[in-house]
Amino acid sequence: MAARATFGESLDSAPQDPALEGLAFATGDPLAQDVADALAGNDALAELFAEDPTAEMIALSRWQGTSDGDSLVLQTELDLLLRDTDPSRRLVLAAFDLRSLGDGFEELVFALTREGSPVGGAVRLDSLEDVVAFFEDRVFELGRGSGEDELIEASFELRLNTASSYGLDLGFAQLVPETSTGQLLLMGLLALGARRANRLR
Repeated sequence: MAARATFGESLDSAPQDPALEGLAFATGDPLAQDVADALAGNDALAELFAEDPTAEMIALSRWQGTSDGDSLVLQTELDLLLRDTDPSRRLVLAAFDLRSLGDGFEELVFALTREGSPVGGAVRLDSLEDVVAFFEDRVFELGRGSGEDELIEASFELRLNTASSYGLDLGFAQLVPETSTGQLLLMGLLALGARRANRLR
């Protein structure tokens, strides 16, 4: 397993060891090409940026789970700490570049929280078709800033039952009146863990 938070690095610099069961990587101040790839991979996010020239991509992350043949449950929590959020800013999260290999996908549970309060509630997705339908070309509204430091958490629980791999990338963005104010701190990727089980359910 690998978890790392950086600034100004490419998403492709994420660890690539095929022996890893879990991967969680995030970068603040993302590279322009990665931002372009994120917009190309999510039409709703691209439309948001096209409508507002002050829109700014704050962070990008890559998440993946891989089983080498045994049953696997991978739990991941991504914490993003926003400093002095501006009440005039609209915060959003969007997925892109959904990836799957093999036919061992069993279930994905996805949830968002803001300062510990659920944003929309946890969603249980029982097939890859459901995952695509839920994430593809969708923007998750996180609301406006509060004027204080805020913690936003994206959590995943992935269940695989045979040799397979599944992953996606996330973009965290804001619409800003002035790009010189506000700061995002990547406080690390927390609680990345995997456990094997003879039966997942």
